[in-house]
Amino acid sequence: MNRREVICGAGGAALAATSARSETTPDPLAGVTPWTKGQATALCIGLSNYDGQAELMTPRSDAVAVATQLNSLGFTAKTLLDPTFEEVLQALAAFRLLSEQAELTLIFVAGHGVQIGDTLNVVALDAWLDGKITADRLVPESTLLQATSEKPRQRLLLSDCCRTPPATLPVGCPGSQVNANLGQAGVWINYAAQPNAPAFDGAGAHSPFTTALLRVLRSPDLDLDSAARRMRLDVIAQTKGLQVPWLRSSLLLPLSFAGKVTQHGGEITETAHVKT
Repeated sequence: MNRREVICGAGGAALAATSARSETTPDPLAGVTPWTKGQATALCIGLSNYDGQAELMTPRSDAVAVATQLNSLGFTAKTLLDPTFEEVLQALAAFRLLSEQAELTLIFVAGHGVQIGDTLNVVALDAWLDGKITADRLVPESTLLQATSEKPRQRLLLSDCCRTPPATLPVGCPGSQVNANLGQAGVWINYAAQPNAPAFDGAGAHSPFTTALLRVLRSPDLDLDSAARRMRLDVIAQTKGLQVPWLRSSLLLPLSFAGKVTQHGGEITETAHVKT
């Protein structure tokens, strides 16, 4: 079972946006109220060295790079590299405490993933037993989102994992899953790929999805839905249409990665909506 496939010679390294230069360089954070200490927290997870499986090339470096960029934007971002199932749960408990005063929480995860029903499951480092994935070592996306669901806040999940169904159901899996978080307000989930499709590792330092994410993190004034569209176009160009990032959103506030959007030239709605 392959979580992430390698794509080489990808065309369209980036979609370049051109604009006329003025004598005065505009403030990239105009219209954005930056995060203050503790307002925005992040946990970035990278899984590369799976037990008994070929090493994945980019997830560890993806997680480190994303955490570094988020810290530069005012997040309190932590990294978790090659965790077992129990270590993921421990890190989520610690993240809940770290996020006690946060208005926005973000979890980024890169590694093997499987789609069961409408739910993405992250494969923990110790999930393989005798060459088969065991269900009790899977981390459903609902578990990641529930880590900081004890109070109203905006919760972001960016998943750089495959969304392919397993060839056979993991040992102990009931065969269907219901993701209750998909019906909650204030949730923004950006999947690296469309349903039932792989997320590619890429041939460089980072995966196509993480490459696109790092680019939008350098444009901090973008509202999140605009950032997601830009990422989607970028990944489609990099993979020649083979990979299409997918968004589910029920955000209640206009936000950017750098802070709260107070004014913006593009379309912003404060009405909850869902994209599939």
